[in-house]
Amino acid sequence: MDDETDDTQPPTPAVVMSAREAALLRNPELVAQIEADQADPSRAVRSEARRPRQDSGK
Repeated sequence: MDDETDDTQPPTPAVVMSAREAALLRNPELVAQIEADQADPSRAVRSEARRPRQDSGK
């Protein structure tokens, strides 16, 4: 916590992360692969979740 001049102590923001994210970050090879994938657009894979659904005309 940071001390204020009037002796109040404002809360310090917490870093919140899931157990899965913490496990991922402990795997340096996986982190390196993710960073390499993000840096190279040719490795991108289209996600079906981000595509607009085609209207079936019904």
